[in-house]
Amino acid sequence: MKISIIKATDSTTVNIIKRMGISIELRQSLHRIISWSPPWPHWLKLNFDGTKKRNGQRIGFIVRDWSGFPYLAGYKSIAIPQTHNSLELRAVWWGLKGLSKFYQGPLSIEGDSQVTLLTISKGSKENWRLATILKEIKQSCKIFRWLCSRTTVRQGNGIAD
Repeated sequence: MKISIIKATDSTTVNIIKRMGISIELRQSLHRIISWSPPWPHWLKLNFDGTKKRNGQRIGFIVRDWSGFPYLAGYKSIAIPQTHNSLELRAVWWGLKGLSKFYQGPLSIEGDSQVTLLTISKGSKENWRLATILKEIKQSCKIFRWLCSRTTVRQGNGIAD
């Protein structure tokens, strides 16, 4: 697993992630935010996305606080063919997995896939291949003190693709 940390608050966070055996890439980058609504004060928000194009499949996530400060971000290509909803679900799972290693406070999850967020909240009996990921997501969600999710439609998804 590779996680990109755009900006770390201190070297302690970076050292904890390295000791867990997760390779990280520290970088400072300028990113243009198309639209983003912050979580409530003292909350973090995990935004996720998955995309399927002719040139491949990718998933990604970013976690920011109420001021927009980025805590954690990750992206990667997926080689095994997946459905779009499966890619979105994997992006949430990957983000929660990384974040739960060092944060247990209130969290908001937001993405443009209503199916993904409904599957997480209500479960799914239709896709047995996703059952393991769903179980791990539900276990990760128990770590956070408060959790809410919201679906949003973004004009900027073309940039992520």
